[in-house]
Amino acid sequence: MLTPHRTIEGANPQLQKRLSF
Repeated sequence: MLTPHRTIEGANPQLQKRLSF
């Protein structure tokens, strides 16, 4: 799964908390 934190942060800050890369 190629999901850079940059995309996650921009897409949904909520996900960033879950992934917390």
